[in-house]
Amino acid sequence: MIPFYRKIRKKLSDDNNFLKYSRYATGEILLVVIGILIALQINNWNENRRLRKVEVKLLRELHNDLLVTLDELEMDIPSLENQMKVADQLILYAGDSNNRNDSPQQFLDSFGFFAWNVKMYPRTIAYQNLKSMGFDLFSNDSIRYMTADMFDRRLTRIELWENFVFNKEELLIEKMADHFISYLYKEDSISDDGEPGRYLYAPERFTDLANNKSILNELANMQNNRQMQLYLYKDLKQVIVKLIRLIEEEVGRNFDTGPGN
Repeated sequence: MIPFYRKIRKKLSDDNNFLKYSRYATGEILLVVIGILIALQINNWNENRRLRKVEVKLLRELHNDLLVTLDELEMDIPSLENQMKVADQLILYAGDSNNRNDSPQQFLDSFGFFAWNVKMYPRTIAYQNLKSMGFDLFSNDSIRYMTADMFDRRLTRIELWENFVFNKEELLIEKMADHFISYLYKEDSISDDGEPGRYLYAPERFTDLANNKSILNELANMQNNRQMQLYLYKDLKQVIVKLIRLIEEEVGRNFDTGPGN
């Protein structure tokens, strides 16, 4: 094909026909430009297709991570609510002069785990991969914004409040260590999870707790921080559910047939 064009160009040049030669040269340039544009278009199409496959794969991974985190939240939220309920009951019980229980074992049966707390461990594998590749990989603006907002802002805030709660727990344990006695809870039996009993703090006399305002105040402060922690957990759950739905709409609901679909 190239020799053919060369022959035409040589003939026009030999005939000294400038107008025809100019038209031919312009046409040849246009053909070259069109060829380049077509090649670029094909290259861009291939690149966009490759990036879309990467995006879909990462969206699937993020979807899986969100499901794992959601499952953990659905266990953490009731656990935290139960811990708060036990602590509230203990504060009310200690404030009632008619309730005096001198049995440490009975105290542990009712309130033994009042100082324990909950901490969530979100799965962030896909998010870490996304950070290394760049957020522009996600073409859906809503998914991109919600993902960044969840991992960079909401989870950071949750971790902050979890730390507040655990710091209060440490202060509470320090105070209990001075006034309570450690008991082996359920030492003659095996717990539901098959583990032996645990050492827990309990007052030797219940009046030791009822009259110890410092311990009760620390517990009340921890409850305040737990309230915010619980709110943030529930708020995060709503965001995760919404983000999961957005990803399913973007990629499709059949997540078990592989990234080729």
